[in-house]
Amino acid sequence: MFLIAVITFLIFVIALPILGVQLFRAVKGKQKRRTRILIVTIALLVLFPSIYWRWIPGSDFIMTPYDNYVEGKNNELLTGYSFSNGETIFSHDSARDFQGDGSSILITHLDRDALNYFKHPNEQFFSRYPQKGIRSDWRVSNWKRTPMDTLDAEYLNFASYPLPSLDYELADLMNEKGNYYAFRYNKVRFSDGEGVLFNIDFYIICPARAIMVDVNRNM
Repeated sequence: MFLIAVITFLIFVIALPILGVQLFRAVKGKQKRRTRILIVTIALLVLFPSIYWRWIPGSDFIMTPYDNYVEGKNNELLTGYSFSNGETIFSHDSARDFQGDGSSILITHLDRDALNYFKHPNEQFFSRYPQKGIRSDWRVSNWKRTPMDTLDAEYLNFASYPLPSLDYELADLMNEKGNYYAFRYNKVRFSDGEGVLFNIDFYIICPARAIMVDVNRNM
């Protein structure tokens, strides 16, 4: 989403003004073919972000199947099982700077098929996932069963986020039996050799509560 926001900014702040000037010159110079090409180009550039951000009626008809497909592929990369995110239970995004630094949390409901799978996931779930995906330079901690390994407390503390509208916190989910957690992370090592956490994607799946938690934090 951050990348699309940057692309949208570049389209409206840089590309469209430049093309607008070129269109004005083409119309003034009676260059019919160039005028048609510029009009079509401008229309397509306006249409793409307008549909993605759902600024125009009917955008959901196009974007909902696309969103479901992307969610399915992302969740397959994360768990080895393709499914779409269910109803949102809790969501919060902090303000992000230009580099994307900030934090977000999304808690969604697991549908019946996903819930049935995660009650008894296969062994590859624990040995092969999550896969790195676009986090090619990050490290990965594969899915584990709760209660949480004490060695992973550092990562939970870094990812922790208050849930004021719910009757549980992330630490509660990590102490319950029968849940799963995994994370991707990036540490920066300084001259003294100590590694400091700078980025993390932290995930929790709770079959008993039928929820999935997705936390991202970037410093």
